[in-house]
Amino acid sequence: MIKMFLYAIGMMFSPGPMNFIGINIGLKDKIKKSLGFYFGVSSSIFLYTSILGYTGEKVVKKEYLLYFSLIGSAYIIYLAYKIWKSNPKTENMSKEPKENGLSFIDAFIGQSFNPKAPIALLPITAIYFPSNNIVGSKIVFMSLFLGVLGGFAPFIYSVFGKFMGSIIKSKMFFIVFNRVMAIFLVFLAGLILRDHVYLVIAGVQAF
Repeated sequence: MIKMFLYAIGMMFSPGPMNFIGINIGLKDKIKKSLGFYFGVSSSIFLYTSILGYTGEKVVKKEYLLYFSLIGSAYIIYLAYKIWKSNPKTENMSKEPKENGLSFIDAFIGQSFNPKAPIALLPITAIYFPSNNIVGSKIVFMSLFLGVLGGFAPFIYSVFGKFMGSIIKSKMFFIVFNRVMAIFLVFLAGLILRDHVYLVIAGVQAF
């Protein structure tokens, strides 16, 4: 369970479209006027996680978990590589947001069409949900928790934008942050390979 939360934090708090918008909100001091924006991000992630979770419950059987873990860990390493190699662009962060702040609809549509969302959530629903016996109504509660966590990420970026604007406008800040997140994700992929592939093949633990 802890590994799932660590993975979710690593993906949701890494730089992405919604988090960059969060910085912009903070730079323009419109955090209170943009509360709907954070709720919109949360709602989109909750919806995605619920759909993927219940789909996975029907498709992913425990005897298949080894193969999903192998593929999933390789996929997480691929995501880490993409994050490591990404080239953050900070020049668009100075654009003015709407006068009354960004809305729920702005965030819900933006997050729903953000390709990072389903990509990041697939390992959670395909690997961590089955391995932690998160089924039935538990999927709803866990999806709700992950949705709140996902909406909290751009809020934290907004706070950074407000109080640390001069630092986080630096491209080097995001390069370093990306690489720390990439190393973090590779470490988590290694834990998945150890716990759900190697130890199962070695007969140390069951599926």
